[in-house]
Amino acid sequence: MKNLFLIKLDLPFYLRLPSSGFFTWDPKFKHACIVPGQFVGEESFSRICNEIAETTKSLKTNEPNKLLDSPGEGKQGAPYKYPVTSVIDNSDEYITQVINTSNDGGFVQLKPFTEIKIFLISDGNTLTEEIKERAFDILNHFLDIYRIITQDPSIHRIDRKLNLYLVDCLVGQKDAKKNFDEENVLDILKNIEKYNFSDSIGEKRLTEQRIGLLDDIFPGETLEGEHLNNLIKLTAQEYQIPLHYDLILNAQTQLKKHNYHVAIIEAETAFEVYVENTLIKIAVELKRKEETVKELEYPGSYDQPGKRLKGLDEFISSYRTNNKLKELDNFVGSDQYKEWDIKLYKVRNDVVHGGLRKITFEKTRDAIHSVKIAISKIEQSIAGLADHVQICADVNHLNNTAGKIEFN
Repeated sequence: MKNLFLIKLDLPFYLRLPSSGFFTWDPKFKHACIVPGQFVGEESFSRICNEIAETTKSLKTNEPNKLLDSPGEGKQGAPYKYPVTSVIDNSDEYITQVINTSNDGGFVQLKPFTEIKIFLISDGNTLTEEIKERAFDILNHFLDIYRIITQDPSIHRIDRKLNLYLVDCLVGQKDAKKNFDEENVLDILKNIEKYNFSDSIGEKRLTEQRIGLLDDIFPGETLEGEHLNNLIKLTAQEYQIPLHYDLILNAQTQLKKHNYHVAIIEAETAFEVYVENTLIKIAVELKRKEETVKELEYPGSYDQPGKRLKGLDEFISSYRTNNKLKELDNFVGSDQYKEWDIKLYKVRNDVVHGGLRKITFEKTRDAIHSVKIAISKIEQSIAGLADHVQICADVNHLNNTAGKIEFN
């Protein structure tokens, strides 16, 4: 038996669309309907706990709230509070933000958002996980088309585990004498205003709060020991982060945001950038002709038998011989090479050339790990030319939550 379902949520950005119904694609029933509503609300930040008071006790032990133990106390000069204004249409001026710099201050500012209503058809009258997942497939298809049309950089796909604070799911109610099976999908969606939806939380209405909230509050323990000492030592020196490190760190950020295909591409790009730069660095040290390096830079492929990677092994061998260093096994054919080839390079090719999008958090994390250990192996073989800051190859601190970073 067909039924009409409504999924309501607030998007953290503004869609420049009329508040009308838009027929859109549904992977199961071909048609769904999205109704956007544009609003301007407020978002705020407070330097103290207001709604969650500092006197909050544990609900079980009545002990003070451990979450409010701060590692440091902020002190400042004379506080001040002032409004920030914006000029609209080169004429009218309005207050759009209020800033308070006192110890109990913060800010309040206008925040545009879009209320989205997703109407979709499904079998039965129970709000299942399949219905929720399909609703977000419908929404992200709609947003993808909107992004292509507007090229608005503030718009992104929505992950219900990361981007939302509340999702309201409702089951449609129709005249008891009739049922949805008597109408086709388009006719139902054309007349959504005729149907009622449950007001009370229960079997016909469920809410889904944002998960992983506790992990979002604190990203991890305060740095100490070796990690803190390394920070103190390195921040005192001049240093420019290499592009390949920058790309790896960005890949890890994309991993946490669940943009897995982007993380894969950035991780592989990091490796290719590193190999190119290392080839040039060793060639300069060996006083090789510019043409020798250029032969390896562009026409070669990274896969087996990769011209550039084999060339890199030859350069490293010559470098170690010139510096009277012990001969090492080649990178090509090593365990690190095989792991990079299987877990990153082939997956990247599936993403870029095969259109792969369904990738798991764990598979993406393994791919990032493979590029880190590959670079680490090569760096160890060129000790005199290696970057003096070596990124940790471990990825166990990356957890599948919105926040929470752990250092063991």
